[in-house]
Amino acid sequence: MNKKRLINLNYLNILEIAGEGAMELLQGQLTCDMDKVSPKNPILGAICNLKGRVVSSFVVISPHEQNTNKFWLIGPELMMKKTQEVLKKYSPFYQVDISILADKDIYGADNDALEKFFPEFNLKDNQHSGLILGYLDKSFKLIIINQGDNIYDSGDVTSDLSDWYLDDFLNKDVEITEDLSEKLTPHEINYDVSERVDFEKGCYTGQEIVARMHYRAKSLPRLYLAEGSNDLAEANMSIEDRTGKRIGSVVKVLNHQKGHYALISIKADKIEGDYKTSDGRTLLTIKR
Repeated sequence: MNKKRLINLNYLNILEIAGEGAMELLQGQLTCDMDKVSPKNPILGAICNLKGRVVSSFVVISPHEQNTNKFWLIGPELMMKKTQEVLKKYSPFYQVDISILADKDIYGADNDALEKFFPEFNLKDNQHSGLILGYLDKSFKLIIINQGDNIYDSGDVTSDLSDWYLDDFLNKDVEITEDLSEKLTPHEINYDVSERVDFEKGCYTGQEIVARMHYRAKSLPRLYLAEGSNDLAEANMSIEDRTGKRIGSVVKVLNHQKGHYALISIKADKIEGDYKTSDGRTLLTIKR
């Protein structure tokens, strides 16, 4: 990607939960601790089903200092609609409005783009300015602006998402998409490590199963970044060890100009270094 360009993240959208019961509703359904959310402290969260499988994942932010009864969940558009359906089941018990926002644009920006378009942003202290959101150790910040705000020319924006996705892979950050929804436990995709799941907060849907796995399982599945020997055609295929025994699965794949990458989920006691996909086409080498 050319430097000093914004990445158009139009696959993302914002689900707004607003009203006196917003905090209570979200604290009872999300895996993260809502008490830690503020306008300058976005956190990562998720929703699980009764079986402890992840339904959706998102960035959580309180967008306004003055209004502590309004929260935004930011994630893939289709999954935000699914999250809306889940939360609306409980909304009659709370005084809240739950809606998809249609008046925001969302972009990704690395440090070079931030210096060009948001010179007031404090890169040295990594402080959030307005709705410039940073999380994990990602090189790209998440930018939310009102539609119609002219901060760029048409040539300043790219629709190429490859660098944004690579940043996710390098940080082992798995966004739940339709093909992954309700199929994975938080531990399979490191949601306990990235603190999308807070084990010190109270109950949420699926909490009992997730906590039991966390505290009682002898060997938990873990997420690893691997590099493939050739193009990786699909996720969800099995991973085999040298003897042909299935020991994990491919969660996501990315064919980037810098290489062919996969996020793979394997039990920690099965780590060897090299694996192959179940179709025998690709050798996978764990990088981190």
